[in-house]
Amino acid sequence: MPVLNGATALECEISEIVNSGTHAVIFGRVVGAKVQGITPLVYHGGSFRGLTDANKRVPA
Repeated sequence: MPVLNGATALECEISEIVNSGTHAVIFGRVVGAKVQGITPLVYHGGSFRGLTDANKRVPA
């Protein structure tokens, strides 16, 4: 997966596409992550958390 230097990337599999008028909302399940530079902030399980260890699997 190509990633810009210093960027954080989440690799996702599409789990659902919901059409709404002229738009589509795409939902995905994160299957991998690459963290570079500062610690990114993610929202999961009702709260914000730092994504500090991309190699450690967190239950969805």
